Amino acid sequence: MCRIAHSLFVLFSFSAGACGWVETVSERLSVGDPDSAVGTDQTANTNPIADATDPSGNVVGDRPLTPGPVFFAVRNRHRPDIAGIVRLQDGKFERVIRGTVDDDTNFVRGSDGHAYVSVFSRIYALDGPNAFKPIATGFRTESFNVGLTGELWALKTQKFGQYLDGGWAFQPDSTVGPNLGSLRDIAQDRSGRLWMLCRKGLTVLDDGVWEVFDIEKHDELVLGLLDIDLARDGSMLVMTPYAVYRIKSPTEVSTLRIADADHHGNLAVQEMSGDDLLVTLKHALARVQPDGAITWYEPDTDFYGGHIRNSDVDGQDRIWLTSYAGVSVIGPGASRTSWPFGAVPELFGRPRGILVLGDGPTTLPTVGPAARGSLTGIAHYNDEPVRNSPVRICGYCDGTSTPGVFFDGMTDDSGRFRFDDVPLNKYNILVKSETKWREDTRYFIRPFLDEGKLHDTGIVVVR
Repeated sequence: MCRIAHSLFVLFSFSAGACGWVETVSERLSVGDPDSAVGTDQTANTNPIADATDPSGNVVGDRPLTPGPVFFAVRNRHRPDIAGIVRLQDGKFERVIRGTVDDDTNFVRGSDGHAYVSVFSRIYALDGPNAFKPIATGFRTESFNVGLTGELWALKTQKFGQYLDGGWAFQPDSTVGPNLGSLRDIAQDRSGRLWMLCRKGLTVLDDGVWEVFDIEKHDELVLGLLDIDLARDGSMLVMTPYAVYRIKSPTEVSTLRIADADHHGNLAVQEMSGDDLLVTLKHALARVQPDGAITWYEPDTDFYGGHIRNSDVDGQDRIWLTSYAGVSVIGPGASRTSWPFGAVPELFGRPRGILVLGDGPTTLPTVGPAARGSLTGIAHYNDEPVRNSPVRICGYCDGTSTPGVFFDGMTDDSGRFRFDDVPLNKYNILVKSETKWREDTRYFIRPFLDEGKLHDTGIVVVR
């Protein structure tokens, strides 16, 4: 899926007290093993990172400030009536396109100067004369882009197409070359050439002919291509799980590796001021200077929560990101702002994509009290209740780590657990059995909570 580069042209392209059977409940910011005591107790409506409003004034560097909105794609299968595309502007959140979004929802800055988003089989304009109206329908795309002269391209796994005269004209993936695997992203450079990123290779359409660009000639450790974008200097930025490549010409390709034992899993790359790059990983962000020096931004220190979903950079070099715990803004300077889940009704669900226009909002809303609900269920393992054992709910946890906010409690003699007055969120459930933390086997159907209500998830089978 195409990630958004901050460039002039973009391509075809977030302690409840003891109650019921719960003996102790604490909300904690933590990383590492669930048994560890790392972190500090927090109340759910207290932001662990200081709130801030933008103090930058009316100029950025030597140019006038150009305020712009932020758009969020909010998914909520439990409550599709409150899902959709949400805009932050003038200090207020507002839902501008209603209806749930999916994993393929993708934001794009067009080379025509306007912004777009794909939602299921429709592509909407987000500003300009057609704001919040569909400009193309009929194709549930995984990635799309707007060309230099306004042409609209989109792709999905095994085919790609151009939107012409109110309909899509498709071509199969074999058109771009043999044995390249599924299609992943499409881009256009300043000379008008189309670049198609495939799972196993990169190919370019030049003068009507598709030719494979042999990136492995420059780095034999290429492992899976993820994303391609046009940089400010006209080069192409290509991302893989472990490296970023800058292609200036067929013979001039530079390699940037930032993954290590503690930081891995590249998600996106964006340009910042100067020639700095922001590389977004699953659990951290890296600002990389041209000389290779890296500034790391870490969870629970620089942003709220652990697992990052998406990120973007505004014209003030502020980093905006969505995680499994909420939405955070890093900058300007040492400023940090976060909106945890439950604190912003319009973002209730799972914020997926994010897009910032211009220099972003001049004023950021402060964090209000989080809306809350309650959760109960009965834990089972090997067809038996898990009695008098630790239980944990968290926005994102996998049995080995628990980044962000989580709650701890105990099951009773029948295996039942209950958490009262916790922030509205989508929770994973972990139960400790035979000295091991075990996941809810229905982790992909994580329960949502409703404000002021008790949600009974029934029997929770852990593995």
